[in-house]
Amino acid sequence: MLNPRPSQPTIEKTLLDFSEGRISRQRAMFVLDVDYSELWDLMVAHDLWLPELSDLEAASEGHRMADFLAARGI
Repeated sequence: MLNPRPSQPTIEKTLLDFSEGRISRQRAMFVLDVDYSELWDLMVAHDLWLPELSDLEAASEGHRMADFLAARGI
């Protein structure tokens, strides 16, 4: 976990790219070698917001989104 490959961007750069919608959730998880819940934990730890999600992805991951927002006090 959290051992980006030498040719990959840093953890912070990857999280920022994901937060700003420049890379997908799947790509961020692959680069950081983390699962879905660890990715959200990292986002909270780095005080970053979620990227804009498609309606389909938001609906399928709604319960995790609610957990993330609750962790941020929203």
